[in-house]
Amino acid sequence: MNTILRQNSLNFFFALIAALASLIITGFEFGINNNVFHIPYVLRYNELPSLETDVFYGTLEKFTSMVWPFFRLFCNEGNIERVFFLGHFFSRLLTFVALIWLFKENGVSSATARGLSLITVAVCPWLLGVSDVGGHGLFINYFTHSEATWGPLVASLVAAQRGKLKWAAAFAGIVFLINAFVGIWLIIILAAIVASNSNQRSDWQLLIKSALIFCLTAAPVAIWIALSIKEKSSYENYSHLEYIRTYYPGHFLIESASNYSLRNLAIIVYCGFVSTFIGSSRRFWPAALTTLVALLIVGAIVPHFIDNRFIFNLHLIRSAGVLQFLSIALVASATVSIISDNTKPKAMRAIAVLAVSALITVQAEPKSLL
Repeated sequence: MNTILRQNSLNFFFALIAALASLIITGFEFGINNNVFHIPYVLRYNELPSLETDVFYGTLEKFTSMVWPFFRLFCNEGNIERVFFLGHFFSRLLTFVALIWLFKENGVSSATARGLSLITVAVCPWLLGVSDVGGHGLFINYFTHSEATWGPLVASLVAAQRGKLKWAAAFAGIVFLINAFVGIWLIIILAAIVASNSNQRSDWQLLIKSALIFCLTAAPVAIWIALSIKEKSSYENYSHLEYIRTYYPGHFLIESASNYSLRNLAIIVYCGFVSTFIGSSRRFWPAALTTLVALLIVGAIVPHFIDNRFIFNLHLIRSAGVLQFLSIALVASATVSIISDNTKPKAMRAIAVLAVSALITVQAEPKSLL
């Protein structure tokens, strides 16, 4: 018991160090980017008599994430920046705690090696800012609910890897509560993984229980979304595609991605797939990465043929951010597991050292969503 407690304490210590290193690199800024929506919602500006008829403030109640109603319980104009910073810190810490679990289940055997894996991920330039394709937030410099999904998302996938489908469903429900479209991507990934596992897909009792756990966990936001949906716009000849193309293509349209970004993502994903055959779970992670590639392809094609608000709200090409994040985490896991294994040939360990060095030194091109 003392050994387990000591190891868990060491794991948490390394996660804390990695989170602090990551925060030092990214920094923290308050009131930027999507905070323009979060702050007035949290401070209930839409309830002020002078703003209650304002069209913009009237839409804020449809910003469906349980993060912001929770923040409303604590925030006022005097402490809101501190509360946002704490959210920024704890979401980053939980991400690294979940990554510890991922590394442990994928061949990184010692706490010290897991610490090296965490630091590799924390300082990797390819996980700073937004993803090369889709502009999905990775480790960014302000607090938003999308970044808060990383911890439960990774935990859900690792739970599924271990065959703990009910736990995976519960974590997926938490992801949905935080960000519904990320929760939908995750459910699609889990469904594909279950479909590829003959034992799980034939266990109907387990599947029903897991689905029920997810539905019960996700219900508050699912109901909130259902109540927020309005009738179809009455504007004639309105094109969601042209609106997005004009004002904000980065999250939605593959045409906004540069050839440089597409090439980099392809290389990162290739390395991610290679690393899955080095680790201890050669069936699970290829299925997860393949599903994410499929989501990206669908997201690249469908918006050009189906001009529908729901399709755009799924943000499918942003799933490339999850693909990029997981690929790099798996590469870090595989390379560090080789470095820390004295039974591996020296040449292989030397190549793994070079791979880790490349992960933490090769700079990414600055990315813009516009």
